[in-house]
Amino acid sequence: MKENFLLHHDVQSLDEQIKMLIKNRITVEEIAHKFSHLMPMSDETTVESTRAALTHEQQTLYGQLFYELQSKSKFLVRTAKATAGSSQISNFVNTVLLSIFGDQYDNHEEQMLLVMMRDFLKIEFDNANEIGTFMRSNSCLTQLLSNYVRRPGSINAVKEILAPLILEVIGKADSLEINPHKVRSRMERNRERILN
Repeated sequence: MKENFLLHHDVQSLDEQIKMLIKNRITVEEIAHKFSHLMPMSDETTVESTRAALTHEQQTLYGQLFYELQSKSKFLVRTAKATAGSSQISNFVNTVLLSIFGDQYDNHEEQMLLVMMRDFLKIEFDNANEIGTFMRSNSCLTQLLSNYVRRPGSINAVKEILAPLILEVIGKADSLEINPHKVRSRMERNRERILN
């Protein structure tokens, strides 16, 4: 899934670069340089690209950036909120799930992802105007949750977390009816039974 996302992203970027080439805004050499990782290389160019790799300091900075993004959910939640109404929602969701929290078999990383989604859910719930409109749109949160449950093992985690809560609600509720007319008629019947 991650490889497909990366290839899809590269194809979209290459398409944009070709459009710019057609409009004479960039040269063929600029495109070849930017997408050299997609083109077959000889042994000499492989050695050159290895030398051009990130320095130790840059790798350390990237590591610190990813650590901050993973451990402090507020940054990703704010960024997710900023994507509202944007065409970049799916790119953001895929980046979060496949890059920042890409190791779905690492329990610590999975827990940090769930904390981020919990914080995002809380903010969305607090900002909802009506309970009926909560999570009704194709927002960043709904896409994030939808893509999360497609990951191996995530369904089991969600079932493990939600099953006790759902069973508790079912055990306490007389009825889970949401049709207001049926609820009202049931309440009227109950009131009549009590009065008689």
